[in-house]
Amino acid sequence: HPALITAWWVPELFGLAGFIIGWLYILLDEGLETANDKKIPSPPEILVGISFFTLQYWLSGIMYASGYDRTAIFGVMTALSVGGYIKFDSTKAG
Repeated sequence: HPALITAWWVPELFGLAGFIIGWLYILLDEGLETANDKKIPSPPEILVGISFFTLQYWLSGIMYASGYDRTAIFGVMTALSVGGYIKFDSTKAG
């Protein structure tokens, strides 16, 4: 189906981004001496964090489809992102 086709470079770009971001977390957590409990969250913490991100993603689409101004969407997403960072991460490596 044409809607499911992507440019040839998309998988390579996402693979490279995942590789770089993954290694940056490892190196920055080690270099900035991140506490072990923050480096290895429990499975329930991981699931809640993923669910929170999914909620943000869903809410941004709902807000856009409902005609909210992009500035309002940006404000809500910024507040949720900061709250999510404080609740689920709070490390210097981020």
